[in-house]
Amino acid sequence: MGISWTDEQKSVINSRHGNLLVSAAAGSGKTAVLVERILEMVMGIDADGRKTEAKIDIDEVLVVTFTRAAAAQMKEKIADKLEQAAEEHPEDEHIVKQLSLLPRADIMTIDSFCLGIVKDYFQMIGIDSSFDIADNAEMDLIKNDILDEVLEQKYQEASDEFIGLVDSFARKESDEKIRELVYQIYRVASGYPKPERWINEAETALEVSTKEELYTLKWYRDYMQIVADTLDSAIGQAEQCLEIAGEADGPAGYDPIIRLDLELLRNLRQAEDMDEAYKRVSKFSNLKRIAACDPEKQQYVKTTMQTYRGSVKDMMALFRPTGVILAECAMMKGPLSALLSLTRSYMERLKEEKLDRNLYEFRDISEFAYDILCAGTDENGCVIPSEAGKTVARRYREILIDEYQDSNLVQEILMQNVSGWVNDRKNIFMVGDVKQSIYRFRNACPELFVEKMDAYHGEQAAGHRIDLHYNFRSRDTVLQSCNQVFEDVMHRDIGGVEYDLDAR
Repeated sequence: MGISWTDEQKSVINSRHGNLLVSAAAGSGKTAVLVERILEMVMGIDADGRKTEAKIDIDEVLVVTFTRAAAAQMKEKIADKLEQAAEEHPEDEHIVKQLSLLPRADIMTIDSFCLGIVKDYFQMIGIDSSFDIADNAEMDLIKNDILDEVLEQKYQEASDEFIGLVDSFARKESDEKIRELVYQIYRVASGYPKPERWINEAETALEVSTKEELYTLKWYRDYMQIVADTLDSAIGQAEQCLEIAGEADGPAGYDPIIRLDLELLRNLRQAEDMDEAYKRVSKFSNLKRIAACDPEKQQYVKTTMQTYRGSVKDMMALFRPTGVILAECAMMKGPLSALLSLTRSYMERLKEEKLDRNLYEFRDISEFAYDILCAGTDENGCVIPSEAGKTVARRYREILIDEYQDSNLVQEILMQNVSGWVNDRKNIFMVGDVKQSIYRFRNACPELFVEKMDAYHGEQAAGHRIDLHYNFRSRDTVLQSCNQVFEDVMHRDIGGVEYDLDAR
């Protein structure tokens, strides 16, 4: 007996000829749908068993998963399905062929994909083809030794900038904090194409002396966007509280306080820059005891008010007049420039050591793959595929990315370069759930998922988006409890999405 797919699951399985983003809630059958989509592309049928288009071979599909175990499990499930299909249709030579192609099909982690690219094109980047991948413990020892060496050299040189860095961050005759900062900057920079370019751009951002220059900096624009998003979320929550307070058995005593909150929040939202926002900062009024009403509604409104007030208070505590921000930037410029210079020296020396040992990390392999597949950027900053990138792209009819919420910027660019987008072929399938993104410490960039959720929605959508809501895994009591908690605590600025009916 076949699986009874929901309408949304059928849409995911059947959709073809375009970029597709699937936001799949926990327990929504994501893996089963992904396997079925691959199988039916190979067999040229849809979710109802009807013929759709020409069949493809399994080795014309690139499937990127997050772990080796997930890749092995997916191959096993596809093999089981193909074997079942071969038993039902023994005359179909195409199905038998897929079973022979499956062992070499590209169903793998992003690290394995990058490793394969580097082994195929190692001569393009001038490394020895017999390189090894270091384990974490071995690489940690190498990194510690290299940083010791670089710090020792800096202490001997004793430049004014470096001494200023030590005076700013060293504590109790220990420079451990400086070491931590170097490792942290190295980790963040490594999540971007060309990490050394990230260091250079960070140094440029320190060269700010006027309000106009400040307003052009990415960190300032990003912060002002966070301010806007936080206030929009707070206004939405306050309006919901006001609506509940106006109900027959609602906490009417909160009504005037909520109205004052809304006035404060809307006034702040109208500020065009930090100076204006700083002038408009004011305090929330105190919450007071109110007359008896529905206790659940009262508790919900009170908790929601405390939540949005807390997030806005934390944000307002960071507000500064532009003059103060510029003065702080000037004060920090010396130590931070020295810190970035130290990190650059560390990265260059570490790169030399890895080359000498012919020993690399997977983050190095990703960077090598980027150098192989990408030939620079155009005037709009878009990455241009190299000839190797175009060659690899011709291998695949479709790119399927699992756990997309945990992709980073380098992985995003690599997948774009081996897709058909450069030839105006839209053939990327992405599935994940931004609410389950937990790998930011490994440079995951869930913002990529959120941006596509917005871009793939509406009349001018850049691609197609399908949401899988239904949870087949948990009982209603579990779901109701989880939804009640996350409705209160998860918003656009906390978790990346509004926890509305679409996100439940």
